[in-house]
This record gives sequence, C-alpha cells and structure tokens, in this order.
Amino acid sequence: MIYYTPAAQRTLSLFRTPFEQQLDANNRWVKMAELAPWDEMAKVFFSSMSKEEKRKRKKEQNKRSEVEGKFGQAKSKYGLDDVQTRRMDTTFACIGLILLALNLIKLGKAFFISIFAYCYSLYKVLEGCLTEIRLTSSPSESLNQLKNHCLPSTALNLG
Repeated sequence: MIYYTPAAQRTLSLFRTPFEQQLDANNRWVKMAELAPWDEMAKVFFSSMSKEEKRKRKKEQNKRSEVEGKFGQAKSKYGLDDVQTRRMDTTFACIGLILLALNLIKLGKAFFISIFAYCYSLYKVLEGCLTEIRLTSSPSESLNQLKNHCLPSTALNLG
C-alpha cells in the first residue's frame, strides 16, 4: 500500500512557506491546482503499478520514515531544531556532535542487546549442564564432572 493523502484532506492553510507566509488563494497556480482531479490521477497511477514496484516503493517509504524519524528525534530530544551558533564551522560541529550522539546511542543499544543475548545463552547452557551433574559430597568431584561433561577445555580454566 502506497501512502496517499486525498486532495480533500489537504488545505491551503496547512501549506507553509519558509518565511511563514501563506499562499494567496487568488494565485493562478493555486486555482489551477484546485481544478486538477488529483484523486483520479492517483488512482490511475497506482493501479498501473506492478506488485513488485509497489513493494519497492513501500520499502523506500519505510526507509525514508526511519530516517525522518531519527531527524525528528534529533530535533526534539537533542536540540537540532535550535542550534544557536554564530559561525558556520561551529554550526557544522554542533550538528555533527548531535548526529554522533544519535549513532552512539543506537550502537550502545545494539551492543547491550548482543551482550545480554550472549549471557542468556551461556546461562541456559550452564543451567542444562548443572541439572545433568549429580551433586556429590565432594565439591572437587562436582567440579571435575562440570569440566568433563559441559564445558570445553578452552572456555574456562577451572584449575
């Protein structure tokens, strides 16, 4: 499904220019745009697309949404929308540091998840081994059973 906003939902008052001025409703281009059958043109355009092309466009839309979401996060949480530096080089440095912080946070999450997954899998292996080992009166005998049956010789040096 390609995301499309019907023409009836779009209004001229929602369109903003860089200097916060609204478009004039009497502008000839605005009047011609109101006459165009946008919904019918969109219906013809989307019906002529193959499933593969629709899938490709949706995938591109999802990638774009992810990138736009990251910029939205940078604007709202890290002040990318309010960079107040005077020189161009310090502005670039400030923006670069904000983007570096975003990337470090993303890498930190991935690192934490991978460490957690590794520790959990190690816990499951040891849990399975400990249920197989019969507890004896001698701790050294239990340790030898653990070394011989469950752990590879290079994994841990248990003395």
